[in-house]
Amino acid sequence: MAFTRELISWDPLNGIAQYHHYDVDTDTSMFESVGDATPVIEANKALAQTDDLWKHGMKQDFVLYASIPTIVQVKLLNEHGIDVYKKEHGARLSKILESPEYRYLKCVNRKHIISAHD
Repeated sequence: MAFTRELISWDPLNGIAQYHHYDVDTDTSMFESVGDATPVIEANKALAQTDDLWKHGMKQDFVLYASIPTIVQVKLLNEHGIDVYKKEHGARLSKILESPEYRYLKCVNRKHIISAHD
């Protein structure tokens, strides 16, 4: 199998690299996005260890409920069709955040489901 991998772009702000893969044998291309979400995930875990964020936020009318690294935003868009910046995707996003697979994105140990008509 003759296979190539070429870096086609690098976003230093978000830490995302885009690669083009090409398989000569099958004449097929694939694009890959790579990024390190570890710092955000570790910060989320630390925040979720205490109820202070929730209590303080409720007093201030704002709670940091989740923090979603850019590379995970790309994954949500590609795999689930969810654009985290579109209000109409809020209900689906809130359900995803409650799933075991994406729980690591939450900064609090509370449950909040947005209804489709919010």
